[in-house]
Amino acid sequence: MPSLRISLVASQPDNEYDDGLRKVFTNLTSLINQQSPAPVFDAIDFLKFSYNDEPYMITRNTLATIPPGKYIKCMDVIAGKVTPLFAVKKNHQKIPYFSAFFIAAKDSEINSIKSDKIKRIYLVSPGSTSGYIAPLYKLWEAGVISQPSPAGIQEKNWEIIFAGNQRDIEKEIINDKEAIGCTGQFSYQEEPELCLVKPVLRYDNLPQDVLIISNDLLPYRDVISNWLTTIFNKDQNGAYIHEAGLTLSESSARISGLHRIDAEYENAINDLKEMIQQVTHPPAKKIAGNNGTMQLPATIKIFLASSAELVEDRRLLEIFIARENNELVKKGRYIELIIWENFLDVLSKDGLQKEYNKAIRECDIFISLFFSKVGKYTEEEFEVAFGQFTEKNKPMIYTYFKDAPISAENISDDILSLLKFKKKLQDLGHYRTVYKTFSDLQNHLKSQLEKLHIS
Repeated sequence: MPSLRISLVASQPDNEYDDGLRKVFTNLTSLINQQSPAPVFDAIDFLKFSYNDEPYMITRNTLATIPPGKYIKCMDVIAGKVTPLFAVKKNHQKIPYFSAFFIAAKDSEINSIKSDKIKRIYLVSPGSTSGYIAPLYKLWEAGVISQPSPAGIQEKNWEIIFAGNQRDIEKEIINDKEAIGCTGQFSYQEEPELCLVKPVLRYDNLPQDVLIISNDLLPYRDVISNWLTTIFNKDQNGAYIHEAGLTLSESSARISGLHRIDAEYENAINDLKEMIQQVTHPPAKKIAGNNGTMQLPATIKIFLASSAELVEDRRLLEIFIARENNELVKKGRYIELIIWENFLDVLSKDGLQKEYNKAIRECDIFISLFFSKVGKYTEEEFEVAFGQFTEKNKPMIYTYFKDAPISAENISDDILSLLKFKKKLQDLGHYRTVYKTFSDLQNHLKSQLEKLHIS
């Protein structure tokens, strides 16, 4: 029998809450099994989905919470595969919303986001609602910057610094009297006399996470909803009636309660959707490349195709792109690297390859790496990319062939697929690039990104 997959908590090995949580959700699986003629689940799996992966993928038998920004951005992928049940309340909140703040050092002269004393702004990361999306939108809405993007910040001659997390924002601001920071929380925010920073401006009613189930669990929707509602019941003093609610509220996710999704919450989601649209989609720029002219958005999607034999080169390429992004975000651009590992848990009745091909058609740049063979799926992915380029003039296509020693023992008939594919590229008039080391690959790709005005 399969497992019920739970992603309500950021469970890690040896998490102090795991034993208690397993006991809590065992009760839920028992209720589900009682509703079915035959047992449905025999185990619990705790998962920590990577919320940075785009598109967000949901597996079968899944109960999960999704941050609202990610919920909005990935609904075109998971719509029809998941059903939202509740909005989440956290940290003993009474409503499913949270505040975010512009903060400054307590003894600084900065008392407004329009202060001429501001020289720097600390942001969390481009994926953060409270530490990036909302503050850029608010600065633009208030007329402080001309556009809700890093480019708008740079026009103010403010330095942009990405701190990585909200706790580090506060640490930096304490020691920087010429900066403002953007965060969803700071120490002692309800006790101003104890704070080491001061709030300059609060923006309210950012929606909290969405609790969803994968659609294969819809036959048990009422059981799951009623169970979740019951375990979070509290007495008149605000204490949890059931130990299960206390266990969940003390877990790393800090879920303190649930809220039926109503019109107010849906409107908050729609407002956030508008913010995300404004911040992440400034006007596209026309650029000329080696195989055509195309329009590149602020977020450039690069699809990477290769066989498993080049796993190390893929890993190094991910690191290279991550380093490039550290600088690109300051210019209002970002590279989203799409790799096959992102799709391992996709729920698709049509199979993974259809999801790959859909992502290829939506990408801006297609990169394929080859060594001793060309698999049928990698070749299919190239054909999809080439067909899309022929029809739409995108994606830009780069093929890299690794020239490295190979043991005679490892040579097989697979090498014929490589020779055949090289001949196909020649017949198509497509230029291929040979590299001996990863440094060769990195240098060539960097030069191409520069020519495309990306890097």
